[in-house]
Amino acid sequence: MAMTWELGEPIATRELRKGDDPVVVTFGKPKPSEGGSYSCPVRIEGMEAEPLTRAIFGVDAVQAIIEAMTFAGRLLEASEGEYTFLGESDLGFPRS
Repeated sequence: MAMTWELGEPIATRELRKGDDPVVVTFGKPKPSEGGSYSCPVRIEGMEAEPLTRAIFGVDAVQAIIEAMTFAGRLLEASEGEYTFLGESDLGFPRS
């Protein structure tokens, strides 16, 4: 059974395009996790039939946000289809 993650309070959203279809990436507010780390939820809607929500972890809130943005960019680049942001192929997410 897959783990279910909640987005929580959204702090940032980016709308991409896959052809004529919108793809929305939303980042939730980072929160403390067990062991002193932080998690930052990310939801991608429009990439698949169902929204994908995951929690990405970092040593602090800033690293969790950066890692969540990097995760979203890598996932979109690896999936089928061509995604654009403001008409460009660079989606504007950090690269690792």
